[in-house]
Amino acid sequence: MNWQSTQQKLEAIFQARAFSELSWEALVTLAQRFEAHLYEVGQPLGDYVFLLVEGQVEGWPERQLMSNLAPDRPASAACTVLRFDRQAFAQLLLWFPEIAPQLLGGPI
Repeated sequence: MNWQSTQQKLEAIFQARAFSELSWEALVTLAQRFEAHLYEVGQPLGDYVFLLVEGQVEGWPERQLMSNLAPDRPASAACTVLRFDRQAFAQLLLWFPEIAPQLLGGPI
């Protein structure tokens, strides 16, 4: 799957725990804002927030939102992610503050 269409992104986002409480309208907004990216083995991951949608990365469960704390860290395996840069992610939290507890591991 190439993960470029809004529909394909919606399928992945809909399954992510962090977004389970969002309205359909909010999910569509997210799908339109996420960028699909294929990482090759050894490619630096960069400063993004990721949703792993295809492949495996050690320590990163599929369909869970993850933040890369080491931007120079290389991908340990080929994988496809939906990603936001950190600025776009901060905007996401302003638009949808209801997802913050999920991202922090549960209700505050």
